[in-house]
Amino acid sequence: MSVFLYKKLPLNTFLFEFNNLEKAYGRNSCYIFFKLKPIHAVGATSTTGTTGSELWGYATNKWEVADGIPRESPEKRGMHTEELLLDEMTRHVREHSGVGFCVEWFTSWSPCHRCSGLLLRWLRDIGGGRHRLRVWFSRIYYGDDGAVRAGLRRLRRAGVQLGVMDGRLHDYCAHVLVDAAWGDPTPPWLVPWHINVPRVQRAFDEIMDEKVREPGWCWWCWRPWWLADVPSNASFPQLPVNDEAIVDRVEKFPYLGSLLMTSSGLAAEVSI
Repeated sequence: MSVFLYKKLPLNTFLFEFNNLEKAYGRNSCYIFFKLKPIHAVGATSTTGTTGSELWGYATNKWEVADGIPRESPEKRGMHTEELLLDEMTRHVREHSGVGFCVEWFTSWSPCHRCSGLLLRWLRDIGGGRHRLRVWFSRIYYGDDGAVRAGLRRLRRAGVQLGVMDGRLHDYCAHVLVDAAWGDPTPPWLVPWHINVPRVQRAFDEIMDEKVREPGWCWWCWRPWWLADVPSNASFPQLPVNDEAIVDRVEKFPYLGSLLMTSSGLAAEVSI
């Protein structure tokens, strides 16, 4: 089992996995605290109870394959924490159809580019615009990778609230979502954790403020790339799957993702 409903994370695991070291050696897993609260009840329901339609707990990625389970099954090796958690969230929101949820994640690593796409797809196909998603992370996953940076920007453009876990959120998780029965959730040696927050915040702000230059011609203004700066928060036109436009070809661009070149001469960012 990789999704633990209505359970708190052991203290020693929290202190190790959520430490925001610049070189996070040995931290190859991703841990996510999650809370789903009905929007109409936000601020009025308990964050640690099982009543009503509220869901909370923690999740981590799956590494092993149980005997007799095909690798193409949902239990396959290498399934990211986000994938496992989205499956559980899907079951929950379908059991409470018509209810909008405020979804909060506190995660040790920010989403990779693939998981960013899965989150967008979940909000579009399962959420249907009813749910709000907030994601706070301790460390940025491969922050120098262009695809990862583009995925985070797409989440922000889609209305997902993204942010770095600061001292306040870290202490909240330590005292509310962590099983601290065997020790102090905020020992003195954790002070460097708070010192590292500005470094992670600067790196995240750089990703969000980045202007993207692409080779070739600027697809939205038909000017050479050196004459056009594309801001990271630009709103690109979307081409739905059921659009009647005839797609001539698909071209891939770093940062922007895949663009559909249609018979009308327009290009649109593919929603993934």
